[in-house]
Amino acid sequence: MAINPYYPGRKVHNTLTELLEDSFSSYSNNILFKYEENNIQFDKTYNAVFNDVTAISNWINKLCLQEKHFAILGKTSYQWLISYLGIVSAGSVVVPIDKELSVEEIVKLINFSDAICLMFDNEHRDVAESVKKKLPQVEYLINFQKDDDFINLSNSLEKNYKVQKKSIIQPTQPALIMFTSGTMGKQKAVILTHQNITNNVALAGSMLYKSDDYTALSILPNNHSYELVTDVLSTVYFGATIALNESIKNFRKNMKKYKPSVLMVVPIVLSMMRNEILREAKNSGKEKKLEKGLKISNCLLKIGIDIRRRIFKDILDAFGGQLAIIICGGAFLPLEVYDFFTGIGIIVMEGYGITECSPLVTANTDKYVKRGSVGKVFNDFCEVKIVENEIYIKGKSVTPGYYKNDYESNECFENGWFKTGDLGYIDKNGFLYITGRKKNLIILSNGQNISPEELETLLVQQSSIKEVIVYADNNTITAEVLPDYDLLDGQDKATVESTLNAELKRINSALPMYKQIQKIRIRESAFEKTTTHKIKRKSQQEEFSKK
Repeated sequence: MAINPYYPGRKVHNTLTELLEDSFSSYSNNILFKYEENNIQFDKTYNAVFNDVTAISNWINKLCLQEKHFAILGKTSYQWLISYLGIVSAGSVVVPIDKELSVEEIVKLINFSDAICLMFDNEHRDVAESVKKKLPQVEYLINFQKDDDFINLSNSLEKNYKVQKKSIIQPTQPALIMFTSGTMGKQKAVILTHQNITNNVALAGSMLYKSDDYTALSILPNNHSYELVTDVLSTVYFGATIALNESIKNFRKNMKKYKPSVLMVVPIVLSMMRNEILREAKNSGKEKKLEKGLKISNCLLKIGIDIRRRIFKDILDAFGGQLAIIICGGAFLPLEVYDFFTGIGIIVMEGYGITECSPLVTANTDKYVKRGSVGKVFNDFCEVKIVENEIYIKGKSVTPGYYKNDYESNECFENGWFKTGDLGYIDKNGFLYITGRKKNLIILSNGQNISPEELETLLVQQSSIKEVIVYADNNTITAEVLPDYDLLDGQDKATVESTLNAELKRINSALPMYKQIQKIRIRESAFEKTTTHKIKRKSQQEEFSKK
């Protein structure tokens, strides 16, 4: 009998409007959003959020702007999120914009997306000014804060609380246009429909048990589907609470303040959390005690005794004391990071997703986990198959295509299957493993194919290595490494090189000859990255070619 690793019976809504109305009516007195603004703490109930979301939706309906495109730009905020929910409720399309881009790049994306409205915060008034001068087709410029020069969101809300006639929304209507992060160059605009997203929310909801104290802390950028769908909408779906982390510098403070039970992160955030814990242990002279505690707890687990959260109470209390589950995706998660957090009593659910799939495809669940995999394939929500080592996906969460890019839309599909460009395999128990990106594959002159991500994963597990990228330099497999200078503090360059070469020799000894890293280059500064902290390979490859 097949094992079902998911929680059955999760409802699949036809549209986001249905999903939101269902949650707003079912959980009206629950707290949806917790956040701080101007040193004042706000706890917004589902009913209060419903009123604000309805007001935005009414405003759109009154102006007959259904199905039009609305760009949203700014840091994580209550205003950002109610705008997002209100726009999709009205049957219009949200275009989330990366706030880390330059003004010029942002204006180009807004123009490309055919947005007729830009909603923004005070930190991006310069963008609004530029849009006002260069893009006359953007008729509405709405500031989240008070502003004499632009439409003010609060004033618009107050005038539109009266219920208007609602639009009829079809499941296949677009709801989001998401720009990919562009690690290999030009960004693409992914269309996600209501049906895509509601199916993905149901998939995400089926992977977690809904506890009474479910509280998430939002720390990822709003312009990514991982945050908007897997974090925000899944929390709404559960009738749970999401606290807003307005800045990464306030992350630790907000962990203690809001005491989240669930946290969704990318691997670099998890690595940073681990490094901070290790650094504090070292500075306080508790490094050996931590190592001993991990050994003891792991030994006891083997005989069915779990006292991890008691042994590591001080560490867990530093992150609010309630953190039970960390959901991690977006890149490779080093096994040593996974092992550390499971060792101190936190369930780490590694998953796999891609924007074009809304984004979630698979994930380990809180009751069925396989270390090193990204979860068991569950065909009730989407089908996964491997074709010549590439992952193909079919299902209701898969995008209908790219906005204004028929060529890419046609190239990415084969007989109804979306070709992800990711390489991987499925084991005999149905668990999916990711081995790299097809575009990144190193092909040596002897015909051997090598996944750089496989080697990078091995390297970044070494304590002395902070960041790394592997590439072929004149047919020689080369690792460019940023050492962890904090850990190696006080060591001269020769000692650092000696440490790295010793670790490289140990890694190579377990690899076949054709995969062995033959050269190592040490850099002093971090790699250029996307806003989700992925190394921009194209810019690095251009840099490599100049060396």
